[in-house]
Amino acid sequence: NNLIQTIDNSPFSNLENLLTLSLSENKLKKINSLTFFGLKNLEKLDLNDNEIVEIEKAPFKHTPNLIKLNLEKNKLDENISKLENLYCLE
Repeated sequence: NNLIQTIDNSPFSNLENLLTLSLSENKLKKINSLTFFGLKNLEKLDLNDNEIVEIEKAPFKHTPNLIKLNLEKNKLDENISKLENLYCLE
């Protein structure tokens, strides 16, 4: 709940051992293809309660261990087929 509106490319690139990331209750509008670059061990990602309206193609290709993804309470109205590279989600 920090009112974050944007995330630059690869801000987490040095956090390869991070397992859980919560960006919930912010003002994020867009997830780009390099937002989560470097988070190769990330298992849980919470993007709940933002204002996400756009997700670029394959934003999770750098998170091969992601098993929990929360996108509730956003403004997504597009086809979520862009969510490539999600191998196993609970």
